[in-house]
Amino acid sequence: MVDAHLRAGVQSLVFHVLRHFGQAQALRRLLVKKVPPAGVDALLCTSLALFCGEDLPYDGFVLVDQSVEAAKRAVLTKHQAGFVNGCLRRYLREADALQNQAKRDLSAKWNHPAWWIARLKEEYPGHWQKILQANNRHAPFTLRINALKTDVRQYQSDLFALNIESKVSGEFGLILQKPRPVQALPGFETGCFSVQDAAAQRAAPLLLSGLQPTSFSGPMRVLDACAAPGGKTAHLLEYACGVMTQSVEVTAIEVDVRRAERIHDTLIRLGLEAKVVGG
Repeated sequence: MVDAHLRAGVQSLVFHVLRHFGQAQALRRLLVKKVPPAGVDALLCTSLALFCGEDLPYDGFVLVDQSVEAAKRAVLTKHQAGFVNGCLRRYLREADALQNQAKRDLSAKWNHPAWWIARLKEEYPGHWQKILQANNRHAPFTLRINALKTDVRQYQSDLFALNIESKVSGEFGLILQKPRPVQALPGFETGCFSVQDAAAQRAAPLLLSGLQPTSFSGPMRVLDACAAPGGKTAHLLEYACGVMTQSVEVTAIEVDVRRAERIHDTLIRLGLEAKVVGG
């Protein structure tokens, strides 16, 4: 089991890399004319992406040092550690010129594939730039409050008592001003909340509010496909039982048996029951 604090740090790093990956690939093409082996290419692009953006996670020289150390420790890259060092140090010397040149590439400027940018320009000619800008922003840390355990205002008060600031988002959501490990928040182990984006929190209410419970002689039956890690599965149960006061039977299916185990873990923590089918 990966330490929760380490997992959060790795996720944050990966998300930063992915938000700047188009720019990183353009920079790598400027620094290296021939595409290097896959392992070296991945390490170079990862390192270059961490040089991009307004809030850089690391000092430049620290990043070069740690990238070279990472290259030395991996079988696929240890013989290319000097090459990685040379590329990244050249970037530090020529950063402004390389960045200006890279941003002439549309995918580098917007950090999206060219075909996707073209599709957005065609379908949303007045808004495509704002859509791409919004998609590149750091996602807010959003909680979904479990209506069977507490409510948004009460849990917001609980957070405020611990000097944790948040704002209400929708019917069940709270956005934390500063992300933090879920284990550090009150009520996680007892199922008072889950982490779920605000958009995903719309799924269960949109589905269930469109049904007419009075037309059913028994409980509603809902099939949740591609269900891992179980956020929407749980919300279906929370919403039906806590808001609609209607019994519901949820079957959650997931093709990946290992990921299906995460649905079980989610339901156990929240004190909910569903039929989980893996494979």
